[in-house]
Formats: sequence, C-alpha cells, structure tokens
Amino acid sequence: MSNLSDDYLKYIQKESFGGFAIDSPHNPQVVQRPAFLPDKTYKCDEEIEECDSCQSKMWWSIMSEPKNPETILIQNKFYPNGLKQIDIWNYYQLHKGLIMKEVRLRDVAFAIITDLNQYIIRRNLGDQKYIKLMNSNYDTLMTGRTITIYSSMKNVDNIVIVDIDTDNFNDAKRCTRDVYKQLTEFKMIDSLQIRFTGKTSFHIKCDMRRRDRPEHFRNIFESFLKEKGLLNQYSIQPKRTQSRPNIDLWASNKPNGLFTSLNSLSVIGLKCMELSLSDLNNFQPEHAKIATI
Repeated sequence: MSNLSDDYLKYIQKESFGGFAIDSPHNPQVVQRPAFLPDKTYKCDEEIEECDSCQSKMWWSIMSEPKNPETILIQNKFYPNGLKQIDIWNYYQLHKGLIMKEVRLRDVAFAIITDLNQYIIRRNLGDQKYIKLMNSNYDTLMTGRTITIYSSMKNVDNIVIVDIDTDNFNDAKRCTRDVYKQLTEFKMIDSLQIRFTGKTSFHIKCDMRRRDRPEHFRNIFESFLKEKGLLNQYSIQPKRTQSRPNIDLWASNKPNGLFTSLNSLSVIGLKCMELSLSDLNNFQPEHAKIATI
C-alpha cells in the first residue's frame, strides 16, 4: 500500500489534528491512530488514492482529537472537578449518530469554548454563510471545544419551539407541565416532546401536521395559549420582564431562529434530553450530567 506524502502528514500535525486513518478492503492500515479511539479505521466521503493491491479506493478521515485533552473547559457545581476537553470530545464521538439524525437538513450554529466557562457563538465558518454538519466534517468540527450545537429554524418549517423562560427550576417544571397539557388539545399538533435544555429550563418541541412560516405558527400559538387562560399565571411575550415564568414563542420561531439540538450539551455541560410528562416531577439538572474521565 502506498503511503501518504510527508508534506501532507506535516500539514496534519501543523493543524493539530490528532488522528489520520486510511482504509481499503484489501489491507486496511492506520497511519496515525487517535489515542482516545478504538483501534480501527474510519471512513468519510473524500477519496485520496487507490490501494496498490486491488486498485480499490482508499478514504481518509481527519480526527479532531484534542491537542490538550486534559484542559478543563467547564467548572461549576455540576462538575466541581471540571469538565475536560476530552470529556466533551468523547461525548460527541459516542453520540454522533443521534446528533446527525437531529440536525439532518438543517443549518446549525455552535457555541465554542474559548477559555474556562467562556464561549462564543458561531453561525458560520470561513466563507460559509451557514454551517452544515455532515458525516464528512463532523470529526473535524467537533473538536472538544465545540460545546453546543444549535439547530436553525427554516423559512418554512413543520416544528414549533415553546421556550419556558425562568431561572426558577421548580417554576419551570410547573409551567412546562401546564403548557404541555394545554397543547395536547391543539389539533394542529401531531406530537409533543418535552426537552430539558441543559440549563435551567425546558423546551416543548411541537411537530406540526403541516408546514408553514414560523411567524404564522407563532401567532397561532400565542392566541391559543392566551385563550386557555395561561396569562393568569405566566407571561407570553418576547422577553421575560417579570418574576413569573415567560412562555417565549419568539426566540426560536423565526427564520434562522436557533434552538438547542436534542442530545447536544449546553454551555454548562449538561445534555439536552427528552423527558416524558411523568419524568418531569422528579427530574433534576444533575440527571443530565455526562461521564468524565
């Protein structure tokens, strides 16, 4: 089997990518195995050369193994000893299939950790107007510093995100329960899903029976929830201005509006996860912690 050029391997090292694998059906070979992955080969969608033995195509994959895996990126009451870059990287490698299913055919944005408990939001990379997360770029983009994956609402979509906005966790559960029960009577909705956002509150994801503009759905939902008397206990407006919980229909339900992708991690290191209505009563944020090394 022919080897890759020295110049190309030097390029990989310069860019601090941690692993490089090539494979052919005839005689698979790992040129540089990532230190934190099983001893196997990986494939993606870019061919580079042919196997000398059988002339079949070989494939390459640049693995984004952290250069400084022991660096602590998040430290808080949920991770008093710190969440390391390798912990985040391992989590996203393990859940790649679930993540890819969730973001399929959607633009995404990232929260990227720059320093301890500090992050920036990126909607684009380089010349790309929006980010598309695909099998061919997943291992490169999920570096261990990419902490949150946000999905983007389309111009015409078939989902609505109801954002329960409050800093009081018990109030968030109560509001989520009340809104969920009312939405079960809404005939336009095909199915409902409660999601812990990985922070202090919840989203209710509504799969609609038809596609429409997010702004149109938002107006319909606002009228429906007000008619159900929820204004007696909660506010329904673009920004929370009172101590009581706010039912936010504006943050995500607009073209390119963002919402945390299911199974993504939040910026405090807890995972966005689905809950049943019965799970809600006993659920606590620490139930969304991830494994650490």
